[in-house]
Amino acid sequence: MRLLSFIILVGTRLIVISITGMGAMKITRARFSTLILIFALGFSLLLAACANRSGGDGSTSSGKTFEVAPVFREFYAALGGEGWMGSAISRSFDYDKFECQYTVNALVCQDPLLSGESRFFLYPLGNALKINATTSQVDPASADLTTDKYTVYEEFIPAFDRLSGERYAGSPITQVRINYAQQRVEQYFQNVGMYRSFSDPPGSVNLLAYGAYSCADLCSYTPKLAAALADPGSTVESQPVLPVMGGAENSTVFGEALTHPYIASDGALEQIYTSIIIFSPPGDTKNISLRPLPALLGIDAAQPAPQQLGNRDGVVFYAIKDNLGFHVPITVDEFIASHGGTRLSGDPISECVETSAGVCRQCFKNYCLIYQSSAAPSQQVTLAPLGSDYLALLQAGGVLNAPLGLTRDTVRIGINQSSERISQKDEQQIEVSLTSRQDESPLAGIDVVVTVRYPGGLVYTGQPAVTGADGTARITIPPANAIPNGSLVIYDVCLQTVTIQPVCEQGSYLIFNTP
Repeated sequence: MRLLSFIILVGTRLIVISITGMGAMKITRARFSTLILIFALGFSLLLAACANRSGGDGSTSSGKTFEVAPVFREFYAALGGEGWMGSAISRSFDYDKFECQYTVNALVCQDPLLSGESRFFLYPLGNALKINATTSQVDPASADLTTDKYTVYEEFIPAFDRLSGERYAGSPITQVRINYAQQRVEQYFQNVGMYRSFSDPPGSVNLLAYGAYSCADLCSYTPKLAAALADPGSTVESQPVLPVMGGAENSTVFGEALTHPYIASDGALEQIYTSIIIFSPPGDTKNISLRPLPALLGIDAAQPAPQQLGNRDGVVFYAIKDNLGFHVPITVDEFIASHGGTRLSGDPISECVETSAGVCRQCFKNYCLIYQSSAAPSQQVTLAPLGSDYLALLQAGGVLNAPLGLTRDTVRIGINQSSERISQKDEQQIEVSLTSRQDESPLAGIDVVVTVRYPGGLVYTGQPAVTGADGTARITIPPANAIPNGSLVIYDVCLQTVTIQPVCEQGSYLIFNTP
């Protein structure tokens, strides 16, 4: 359900009945460090005749649009106008003490009690979307731009800055994600959402249709499919490997994910793609790298040699040690540069060796490339499916151990809380244990995170805790001073991993002050 309020239209007056009772809902713009207020939205809009846009195939938008209200025109233009914020899809209307108007991508508002630029703001529609977000710790030393507990994806930083950062975009409320259903990379912020379609060149950032989604039942407007929010709580899949892989383009070129994340024989968290293997060291899931896949498959590295050819010969020389190295076709070099560089590929371990007429294979530390000069430009360089070969070895039961996929069917989450009833002033202590359903062995080095849902829509998401050698982790939920006595508190403990379906366990306790 997108809107959490009921609306009654009496004459020209709007009466909002919130889920907590009668009366207009108070809109707050305050930010909380640990508690996020999930705003409930409900607007009744009088629609009038307006322009139509052609559409229907999903490639364009269609529906009723309006003139931007005079009070918002300067602010709207400063934010990029129709090209950035989208057309106005409602008339301006009064909401509590604010005046607001929907655009395709946002809800612009002003507080008439204030003056100057400070009276204008974008309403935090993102907080009402109920996005299935998970918290991830960020290392400030390696992050591109960190606000609160999430990192602004590198490619989205210019757009974030264009909106004056948190002032108008709001804080990020998810990490960057890959949405395979809609073929885009995306990140959700409090006030706007950002995306780039897989088919767009790097840097082509657009805004998600926050406004059209939030006003869907009351406005008559359909955004283009690429920007639509079909169901933000379920259609997106957390993909923390994306910054390592270098962008959405790489998410497709490296192939599909062939496995769930699993615990490898060395204790690392590992996941196999068609052409690569990603992994993170035990207990450090934020540090994601690529496995040296050619070496794991027994592909021998050649000895580097002196340079013999240069750019005029159609190659680039990679010096590996001293003046020794390997020649890389320029087209292959360009492919590597546009897909994460040698940070992902690693140095070459051989020359480009001919495998058939006009086709050669060149291996690097982490993957191998197939080069066919006679193919169409976009098809000249492809990745060898070494990940598929690696998975075949696992499934054949060879020298490698079979993987343990982190799914609901393979992992058992145990919860032991300090008390069934605590006072408003007490912390709640939770011990989480992770074991394999197959053999009951403890699972170490896995991040777990708790999300607490309090009465009234308040939500608390804790920082991830890592399971130790015994498979346990301890989580502390802070006191709930503002929660009424007698309230039932429900929480979810979930694995902080790249999983197709969430792996969670639910618990609850009572807030009860002893007389």
